[in-house]
Amino acid sequence: FWSSGDLPSDASADVKSIVTSAGSIAFDDNGSSITLTDAQNNTVILDSDGVTSTSGENSVAIGTSSVSVNEGALEVS
Repeated sequence: FWSSGDLPSDASADVKSIVTSAGSIAFDDNGSSITLTDAQNNTVILDSDGVTSTSGENSVAIGTSSVSVNEGALEVS
C-alpha cells in the first residue's frame, strides 16, 4: 500500500520492505537475506554468509569461521 512514487527501490514479489523515516527493513525471500538500513545509510545484512555491518566505507563481516574488517584489512579466523 504505497503512495504514488513511494515504492521502495528494492521492492518486488520476493522482497518485502518496511520503510519509515528512521530507515528500512527488507526481507528478501529469493536471496534468503534481511537488510536493515538507517536514515544515514548504515546497513546490517544477515544472509547465508553471516552478518555484515557497513557504515560509510567501513565494514565488519562476521562469518561462521572468520571476522573481516574493512574487506580484509584485518582478518581473524
